Amino acid sequence: MSEVWRPIPGHEGYYWLSNYGRVKNKDGKQIARVDCGNGNFKVKLQSCGQREERYMSTLMAEIFPEVTDVQE
Repeated sequence: MSEVWRPIPGHEGYYWLSNYGRVKNKDGKQIARVDCGNGNFKVKLQSCGQREERYMSTLMAEIFPEVTDVQE
């Protein structure tokens, strides 16, 4: 399966999520994930004065509902 990138809702034009569970910014740089210590990861997003932290599992479920297994 090839890597597919889709925009993150609320941050279109600034951040994209791949079906491999990677996040990149508008410059193409990969965004670091923060280990929450509970088996999940968060990413910090900022665009248009809006800052938020999002769980990777939630983003994957919203953007790639057809993907059921992501290796963190």
